[in-house]
Amino acid sequence: MFIALLLTAFAGFVLLALTMDRHGAQLLTRPLPRRLHRPGTLAGSALLLLSAAIGVEGWGWGTGLTLWSGSAAIAATVLAGVLAYRPRLALYGAALAPVALLALLA
Repeated sequence: MFIALLLTAFAGFVLLALTMDRHGAQLLTRPLPRRLHRPGTLAGSALLLLSAAIGVEGWGWGTGLTLWSGSAAIAATVLAGVLAYRPRLALYGAALAPVALLALLA
């Protein structure tokens, strides 16, 4: 459950990073087109809210939100390190989020 929480938060932060010109150029060959900035921001925010919902569903309001904030901090720190040294690796990590969510449903 915690892995799904962590990977969903990581994927949300990757989508938010894609909407920024500098990080979009790091992750892709060129920055994301302007018309995709708003949907990318909304999708990234929705994934962060989904990860918070996973935490609350799994552990209740108090513990779930505490675990969510911790996992969001871990995901953001890992993303910052990955963007500094191996930016393309972040896309592979974000691709694992749907797999973790499917495993959570099974």
